[in-house]
Parts: sequence; structure tokens; C-alpha cells
Amino acid sequence: MQRQNLRSIHNTRSSLSFKSAVRDIHTPQGRYVLCVILVMSIMAFIFQKVLVLVADENIAFCITLGIVVVSSFYAVFKMDKILKVISRRQLEKFNRRLKNRMEADRSDA
Repeated sequence: MQRQNLRSIHNTRSSLSFKSAVRDIHTPQGRYVLCVILVMSIMAFIFQKVLVLVADENIAFCITLGIVVVSSFYAVFKMDKILKVISRRQLEKFNRRLKNRMEADRSDA
């Protein structure tokens, strides 16, 4: 009992704990946000390299930042619709595999 109280006191310094962050990544929303962050990072790197060839470095940075921020907000705000489509496709794929497995089991018998 006393040990749990000490842990809660020590965790009050940080509002976000690492354990809850790891737990949240294993949800579909967490994986989606992680993928958005990775895709936007790669996209920002590519845009920055291309735009530096065309414009000044500061202007290229501002344009890249604007594109990535707007795209990130759009992707996060549309997360529910995108996750519905992804889960529907996963369900269809699972049902197709299950149907194929059942047909294969019948043909073996």
C-alpha cells in the first residue's frame, strides 16, 4: 500500500507517463497517429530538399512547415473516417481468409 502511494507521488512531476504512452500506441488510434507522424516526417524531409532547389532556404522551410502542419491536422481530424475504412478492409480480408480456410478444410475431408 505504502509503495503504491510513493509511486503516485513520484509520478506527479510528469503528467504523461511512459507506460500509458506505450499502452496507447497499441490501440488503432495510437498506431494511426504514429504512422501520421512518420509519414509527415518523411514528407517534410523530401519537400525541404526539393523546395531548397527552387526557393530560398527560409522560404522553403516555411512552405514545408505549412504543408506538413496542415496535412497533419487534416489527417488527425479525419482519423475516424480513415480508421473506419481501414477496419472495414481488415474485416473483409479476415472474412475472405476464413472463408478460404473453411473451403480448404472441406476439400481435405
